[in-house]
Amino acid sequence: MMKDSGGGREAGGGFGRGGAKMAKQKLAEAEVICATCIGSGSDMLSQLRFHTVLIDECTQATETSVLVAIAQGCQQLVLVGDHCQLPPTVVSEEAQRRGLAVSLFSRFASQGVRPVLLDTQYRMHPSIAQFPSDAFYAGQLKSGVRPCDREAPQGFNWPDRRLPVAFTNSGTHRNAPEGRSGTSYINEKEARQVISAAVALVRGGSLPGGVMDIGVITPYSGQSRFIKRQIYETPALREVLDGIEISTVDGFQGREKEVIIFSAVRSNDEGKVGFTGDWRRMNVAFTRPKRGLIVYGNRRTLSMDRVWNSWISWASSRGVIVGENGGGKYTPVYLGDALVGATSEGAAKGGVDPSSIYIQMAADEKAKASRAGAGGGDVGMAGWGDSPSANGGGGGGGSPRRGFSPKRSPAGAPKAAVAMPGGAMKALKLGEMEGAEDGDWDAMYDDEGSFNIGAPPGSDAAVPDSWDDDE
Repeated sequence: MMKDSGGGREAGGGFGRGGAKMAKQKLAEAEVICATCIGSGSDMLSQLRFHTVLIDECTQATETSVLVAIAQGCQQLVLVGDHCQLPPTVVSEEAQRRGLAVSLFSRFASQGVRPVLLDTQYRMHPSIAQFPSDAFYAGQLKSGVRPCDREAPQGFNWPDRRLPVAFTNSGTHRNAPEGRSGTSYINEKEARQVISAAVALVRGGSLPGGVMDIGVITPYSGQSRFIKRQIYETPALREVLDGIEISTVDGFQGREKEVIIFSAVRSNDEGKVGFTGDWRRMNVAFTRPKRGLIVYGNRRTLSMDRVWNSWISWASSRGVIVGENGGGKYTPVYLGDALVGATSEGAAKGGVDPSSIYIQMAADEKAKASRAGAGGGDVGMAGWGDSPSANGGGGGGGSPRRGFSPKRSPAGAPKAAVAMPGGAMKALKLGEMEGAEDGDWDAMYDDEGSFNIGAPPGSDAAVPDSWDDDE
């Protein structure tokens, strides 16, 4: 495994004088080099040129970091990611205001470059996938698994076991109020309900991995810490739920569990939901489970938000609201604001993308760029990344207009470079990876759209490090 240690070290990335020569030899022999976006600009790679660059999870990488990876002779660029989920992590509010929190993938999509959608998901029960498909992927997401492959686990009282989704109205702003925890929010009643559901699922006995198959997700790190503390400080709960994963939505991107229990937290009379109403954040949370999704929230508060009101209407129409008979009307509506990728089938039928307004918005800019002679390179975009279609199978991907068939590079240079927003730099021969070391670049949202690195002073004093968020 070869690591790039960044600036301030001798050329060779920390290998020493003798090791640097060996490392360069390995790189010269490699067909493909894998690196972080920033690592691709290291001294060791500065003399190499890469005509083909593939960037994975590129919607979580800032535009400026991607530029490092493509600034060494890139002629063909393949971007793989899902701009319908969370954007890059940018702590500086000033940088966000100046547009530096936008990924290159999202920039292309907003200018009318239509990505290729990998349209078949292999993770979720089809009923769990239905609303995300309608609301976030313009109805184009298909399911490659059957309902019988994802049966609802025992222990929880599902409104309809054939549809393993449940919404429980946690209460009103009076009997289940939200509260402040430092700069974050908590909801004590919801926390108790979430813990009860988790205990019931474990005791149901139908989860192969027991408590490890359950994930608890909430938009607020204050609620995450509060639930952990309740479990840790209660021996009977700790005995049953020891090892359960509890995290914020941001911390759970890229993960999956058999069952997800979601706590919305917000409960007030004004309908203020904060970034709980962010459609990308809901998309991440609701596409993590394989066999069951359980949601707790104040129905009245959430219904005042456009995104949540649509999901509650869907839940009511499907009869999955606890204590309520099925009924009500649900009309599928695309709730996102991004250009959804086109599938080969959709293109053949000439269908209209509900988000195709973005193409019209960008038409003038594209025309100007064309008249100015912009272009010259190939870009392939694949809507993939952390999307559920990437888990357990799926096919397809973005490819340049003239086809993805890299030519041989000059002598001593690899054929292609693969860049990732997180992880250590690796060199490999085609089809052979010598090692991997994941990097941690998470930063958790804490209050209304702001990032918070770490908890408020003293708030985690009673919680062991093993229970902390990756903040």
